[in-house]
Amino acid sequence: MLRTLQSISVAALLVASPAMGHHSHAMYESDLEVTLVGKVHQLQWSNPHVFLYLVVQDDDGGTSNWALEGGSPTALLRQGWPQGNPKPGDDVTVTVRPLKAGRGGLIRTVTFADQSEFNYVGDGPAR
Repeated sequence: MLRTLQSISVAALLVASPAMGHHSHAMYESDLEVTLVGKVHQLQWSNPHVFLYLVVQDDDGGTSNWALEGGSPTALLRQGWPQGNPKPGDDVTVTVRPLKAGRGGLIRTVTFADQSEFNYVGDGPAR
């Protein structure tokens, strides 16, 4: 009986270990929000997280590409994200927690081309 209990405990720990590290947002600035206005390059609607790729006009007249991470497709749909939006070429305004290094961020809000707004309140992006 003790050996069976030990085997079950070890198996449970092995299964749970990968899941514990999945939702770390340590690479993002948790106390900083940045607002980006840009043109949608691509919306990657796939598991485990949705990615929104933006082309943003820089202060010097150039452009920069940003990769923005959202929640899972299921979580976003449940919270009201309009499926299939935004489309490539759409102008959007996005508030993010930026990466500590690089041009990327964790999505907090999106204002779509039709001026509708989405606020993400999943585990991580919004507090």
